[in-house]
Amino acid sequence: MQVRLEATESTLEGVQTDVTTQLNAMQTAAQAATALQAATLAATVNTMEIAATSTAAEQASTLTAAVTTMTGTMDTRINAVLASLGSTATALRVAQTVGASTLTVAINVELRRVNASLAAVNTGLSSKRSAASHIWVGSCSNYGK
Repeated sequence: MQVRLEATESTLEGVQTDVTTQLNAMQTAAQAATALQAATLAATVNTMEIAATSTAAEQASTLTAAVTTMTGTMDTRINAVLASLGSTATALRVAQTVGASTLTVAINVELRRVNASLAAVNTGLSSKRSAASHIWVGSCSNYGK
């Protein structure tokens, strides 16, 4: 039985050595897989950071270009409106000046007509202003009574 026990112990030691070797190999493989996954994860995170930075830079550049375009468009529109207002004001001044001149001429024509009518009335009345034909009716100070 002693021989059998020694053979069994020898077999047990061989199995134990094989199991230890396999455990060590599995532990080494797990460490390698963990290191590989960490490296892969780090590379993926780095790639994502680079992509995010690039996207942010592109968006900032696009936004800057859009703002610049909008500013240029608004400046152009504002200048067009100001130019239009300037020419409108000039046209209004010219029309106002022409209108004022036309009005002055029309008023002068009417004043001449009024003066001519007054002259005709004065001429007609001058022949009637003799003392012989002048008759007073009532008091000069009747105050509408």
